[in-house]
Amino acid sequence: TMAQNQEDQTHDQGGKARRWGCPLKAANANRAAALRKADQLVGKGELTVASVCLAIALELEGDEHDLEQAKEGLIVVKEILFLKQVSLPPYTYNPGGVREKAQGGSREDARVARRKDLPTAYPSLDLSHFSRLSHLSHLAQLLQSTPDVIVGNLSVRIVWRDLVMMMESYNITTAAEMTNLAAPFDMLMLYGQLICQKDEASKALDSLTIALRAKATPEGLLLMGRIALGQGRFRTSFSYLLTAYNHLVLSNDQTLQSPRAHAQDLRSTLLFSLQFVAAQLSPRPRIEPEIRRRVCGLLNEMYAQTKNPTALCSESLVDSLALTPIRTRTPPTTSTTPTTPTASTTSTKPTTHTSTKATTSTTSSTSNPIQTPTHNPTHTPTPPQTEKDVFCSWDCLTWVSDSGLRDSFTTNGYVVIKSFLPDHVFQALKQTHRTLFHDHTGVATYVPSQRRSTVTNEQLSVYVNIRLAPLITRFLHGSRSINRCSFMDVDEANAHEDTHNPPILPTYAFSILYHEGGHIKPHTDRPQNQFSVSFNLGLEGSDEDTPPPRQHWPLYISPRGKGQHHAIPYSLDPNDGILYRGPHHIHFRRPLTSATRSKHIIFGFRSLNSSHCNSQ
Repeated sequence: TMAQNQEDQTHDQGGKARRWGCPLKAANANRAAALRKADQLVGKGELTVASVCLAIALELEGDEHDLEQAKEGLIVVKEILFLKQVSLPPYTYNPGGVREKAQGGSREDARVARRKDLPTAYPSLDLSHFSRLSHLSHLAQLLQSTPDVIVGNLSVRIVWRDLVMMMESYNITTAAEMTNLAAPFDMLMLYGQLICQKDEASKALDSLTIALRAKATPEGLLLMGRIALGQGRFRTSFSYLLTAYNHLVLSNDQTLQSPRAHAQDLRSTLLFSLQFVAAQLSPRPRIEPEIRRRVCGLLNEMYAQTKNPTALCSESLVDSLALTPIRTRTPPTTSTTPTTPTASTTSTKPTTHTSTKATTSTTSSTSNPIQTPTHNPTHTPTPPQTEKDVFCSWDCLTWVSDSGLRDSFTTNGYVVIKSFLPDHVFQALKQTHRTLFHDHTGVATYVPSQRRSTVTNEQLSVYVNIRLAPLITRFLHGSRSINRCSFMDVDEANAHEDTHNPPILPTYAFSILYHEGGHIKPHTDRPQNQFSVSFNLGLEGSDEDTPPPRQHWPLYISPRGKGQHHAIPYSLDPNDGILYRGPHHIHFRRPLTSATRSKHIIFGFRSLNSSHCNSQ
């Protein structure tokens, strides 16, 4: 049904072109017509509208020659627009180099120059040089003599050309994506994300820094915080994440609107990430108890029926989020929920009460750097059942200290782990998965080629991904000490990084529902998926209430250095996971049998490294 709906939405190509701003007639909506219209618009100097028509031409019907012309034309036109815009504030602090108005001439000439998109500061881009019906080709020739613009350490021309190549390699050169690139901010943000996936951290950070100088967005700040987290720069990461959270609260915007969003709910992602990063710092930030209180309220708000939603709220359990032992551990308090420090509070330790009810924060923005959302009431957290429940729900999972499993993973590069999560966490994930994919929430993305629906970084999955990172670290390194030098915040220590036994950090969580015929082709993963856990939530029939005709759907994994024909099938029961090194082993799933659907979550991890660039 979802595939049919997508086909129905694309039948009116002429209507789509007009809605996006390209003046095409419905009866004449094809690739060649869009290309001719764009050429005419370039001749009039209306490059912005021309770029829309060229982007539309990528998706309209037509021959391959016109497709290549549209793509090349779009690259040229967008480059001209970016060269003009990026030469002006806020991307540069030297606005005198380019002027909006032509020097000299009549007032009418100046008015016409302002109306046109061509940068009049470049004399080589003169409309009088164009000949009839060849505007795009002449524009490409004249662009060769146009001076490049250097912003920071980046060449705008090189950035744009590299970005187009990466968009093609990631198969996102669609009309929607190209049209979204309307300003240098969009170009620099997307370039930063994609070049980061190639682990070119310096280019990514340069690009994102310039973009955020132009427009500081929670999405961009989150991305910078995630990169700093993966590099072990925890204080820098905490600063970016806290700024992003406060920006989000002040703008009263709870969700990401971008189609390339990191998460479905930015507030929860930021709070969970802040709690994790705070656990790595010693001494901990003074606002950590307030972050913990909000995390606790968020978990209660989302999953009030879970057995122990306060697991992240107990101060003693925050220590268990640390990837290395904390030098000074605060003794467990008598209550799992501290009160919020007030403006007159001078101690960094939270005040404890015998009552489990959390008090409402009265901290002002001047005394507490975390902003308080006025629209989100305080929720009363549910106390844990017993001290044993609190600690053993996660820290007593048997696989964490199983030396046999560890040796198997060391030898093979993958291992099946039974009963991977505490049962109440598994049940909560099942219920959340059901809500995402069956309750018509509209957050899932359907991929027709793989017959699967996906959601990136759902709220509870993000929490579980973060909660697993210290356990994966302990599992991989066993009794061997985790290298403190590789863990030290490089903002404060200039120690040389040792790659021996580095801590493992969370990168992303990816929820999947495979439909009948769903599959994934043989592949290896990107560097951000250094370690992955394919977690099985179980099979179901053609609808959620029908039992499946089969009990298992194996994941095939090849030994390192072997092809897909050597792949070995591994079948998982519900609440089982398989940990594997995705970049080293070819893995795939064969088409799912009829009347069957399969539910999974992929948890991604990567070892700490100062040269890494994690952009998931």
